[in-house]
Amino acid sequence: MRDEHALRCVKITAIAAFLLLAGCGGGGGSAPGLTDTPIVYVPGTATPVSEPVTFVSGQSVQFEPLESGYQGTFSITTATTTSGGSCISTTPSTLQSGQSFTSATASPAGCVSYPQSVTYDVDDVNGHATTVTVQITAP
Repeated sequence: MRDEHALRCVKITAIAAFLLLAGCGGGGGSAPGLTDTPIVYVPGTATPVSEPVTFVSGQSVQFEPLESGYQGTFSITTATTTSGGSCISTTPSTLQSGQSFTSATASPAGCVSYPQSVTYDVDDVNGHATTVTVQITAP
């Protein structure tokens, strides 16, 4: 009889602990997962851009960052650049989810050698980020 009572107490304690732990995860959010990372797509498609994104001088390319369940803004900032990478301009520097940004040759006369490349950080307001590298391969 005493063993049955002890076993019931253990079961009740285990169930209470489980419910307490389950309740802790629901209110404050969760740790970032893979779906919290922005993905940069070819605009209007479900095709992620290839790395690096290449184009020739005089062309431009567009990108559309998206993140599952996120409707806020993204910031586009330069992370790294090669010598002469100032030949590549990217606008805008801030955009709403669902909009796209464009990289183009800033000045054809200013490019002195190829390839030129710039890597951009694409960040949401929650600190989730990805990068995209843009490269001019020829004049």
